[in-house]
Amino acid sequence: MMLTVFTPTHQRAYCLPRLYESLKRQTVKNFEWLVIDNGSTDGTPELFETWLSEKPGFEIRYLWQEDGGKHRAINRAVHLAKYPYFFNVDSDDFLTDDAVELVLGWAESIDEMEEFCGVSGLRAAPSGEIHGGIPKTGQDGYTDATNLERPRFDLGGDKAEVYRTQVMKRYPFPEYPGETYVIEDTAWDAMAGDGYKIRWFNRVTYICEYLEDGLTRTGMTGHAGNIKNYRSFANFVRQALRLGRDNKRELFLEYMSVARELGKSRAEICRDLGVTENRLLQLRAGFAAQESRRLAMRCLEVLRREGIRAVFRKAAGKLSGEKAE
Repeated sequence: MMLTVFTPTHQRAYCLPRLYESLKRQTVKNFEWLVIDNGSTDGTPELFETWLSEKPGFEIRYLWQEDGGKHRAINRAVHLAKYPYFFNVDSDDFLTDDAVELVLGWAESIDEMEEFCGVSGLRAAPSGEIHGGIPKTGQDGYTDATNLERPRFDLGGDKAEVYRTQVMKRYPFPEYPGETYVIEDTAWDAMAGDGYKIRWFNRVTYICEYLEDGLTRTGMTGHAGNIKNYRSFANFVRQALRLGRDNKRELFLEYMSVARELGKSRAEICRDLGVTENRLLQLRAGFAAQESRRLAMRCLEVLRREGIRAVFRKAAGKLSGEKAE
């Protein structure tokens, strides 16, 4: 079995060598490295010119294109990939030395089961801290769940998913003119909505750190990013409401904030979320009631804690008084 390791990159000549060295250290070389460069002008093309002349033990394919965002690079790469499994490894990250060997073994375990769209290991920081904490797994060291079921198994934070290439071809990221970012869960949730599961393993395969020039810290994600990429965000929220995503309330409230800031009318909001005006009112009322209950429960918890503390303070005062006597 073979694997496509895919890396989208933009102005990352300073950190790509770390990833390249980790690929050269792989315990098995049953993979190609496919790289799509989104318009780098920092010496990245020259870097790959040098690496292409070397013999690292695996094939390198490097393509340069104008920057259209990571999601467009992934969409293109999926159709260029030679092999049945597709491992997206960002240019500022790197792999553990046994990552490819582990992934290929895991892929063998699901290869004949059509209900699975892929496998996943864990991401860790260079310090060794696991992103999202330790997930719940069975005695075999893995759990089977869709992307939408992750909260049930403590599968928080970013993971190191590897997808079947053919499945990814059926779930491309939406591409909207003028927008350069799509929430990746758009595709993963769509797969989950159709019943596709991932086999999540409790082993680190991917070392990850969030750099200053990454998507999170450059304002491409979060509220500012949702405004810049309104149509893709609206599409994601629409899908989240339809599929019953765990954080649908928070997404809906964020969407309404974005829509208000952009001056969207009620008719435009209903169109973009795919709901009637009555359904929109129901959602607003329902989520508002949930928020009220949540705040009420928080207040009760605070009062309960403070009440217990008051009892202890009173008891402590009595004991002090008895000792004084």
